[in-house]
Amino acid sequence: MKAKKQSRTPDSQDVTLQQHTIETSSCNSDTDIEKQGLEGLQLQKRLLTPFLIDKKVPPIPLESERAKYQYRETNFLSQLFFLWCLPILNVGYRRTIEPEDLYRIDSESQFDSNNQANTFYKHFENQKRKNELSYLKKHHIEDTPESRASLKNDPNFKYSEWLVFFAVYHTLAKEVWDVIISKSIGDIAADLNPLLIKAFITYIHEKATGKTTSISMVLLSSVVK
Repeated sequence: MKAKKQSRTPDSQDVTLQQHTIETSSCNSDTDIEKQGLEGLQLQKRLLTPFLIDKKVPPIPLESERAKYQYRETNFLSQLFFLWCLPILNVGYRRTIEPEDLYRIDSESQFDSNNQANTFYKHFENQKRKNELSYLKKHHIEDTPESRASLKNDPNFKYSEWLVFFAVYHTLAKEVWDVIISKSIGDIAADLNPLLIKAFITYIHEKATGKTTSISMVLLSSVVK
């Protein structure tokens, strides 16, 4: 008779060895990043590289050293002129940017993908409930969990084709309106620039010829014309 092959169960030494291997590999990865940041990176030759006072190549930061994403925490001027991006631009001008150089997005941030997804699903479910409630009211059906569940088998009931659109809109409403308002202000300013230049030319000409027209009247007449 053939002896049965006994299966060997991992003992405490094997488990300890596996844990030690995992910890060692994790430490090695951090060490490799640090070593690469200190030794393996080279100064990139850009247009203004010869004029840099500090030509030291920044090392690749560890996960614990990454800076927090701070767009919403900066002032208006920093957001307008992208001053909050200067630390990354400073690194990128000296060497190639690595993923570890990018800003860290915390889990509680509104820019976290999981938070964005949860917000989208919340608005998506709200839009679904609105569609269901509208259909029930239209057909004079009482709004109950049973009646809502029965809509799945109702061939006449269909969700709106704008369901996803409105869910996305409500998820990104603030960003959408920020873009619309900023674009509108920019377009209005671009359209008024020629009128403003024309008004100043007219004002200077009339001032030189001895006329006493006020600058406000010149601006008003330029806009009206």
